[in-house]
Amino acid sequence: MNRTIRLYLKPFLFTGIVFGILMAAWDYFDKGNIDLIKLIFMSICFGALMSWRAVAIQKQKIKRKTSNE
Repeated sequence: MNRTIRLYLKPFLFTGIVFGILMAAWDYFDKGNIDLIKLIFMSICFGALMSWRAVAIQKQKIKRKTSNE
């Protein structure tokens, strides 16, 4: 697998799955049922945003480190 894809995939899976589990628990305890389509959509969007942001921060750190040397 490409290194760049792996860089985006790790935070996407971790944050998306954790967010999905927490939101499923919240919906179940709040309403008593879980809307699966909404949960999947929210998990994918949240995971994508957090993955994009994590990689952007990593690239900024690398850029600063190389510009200081």
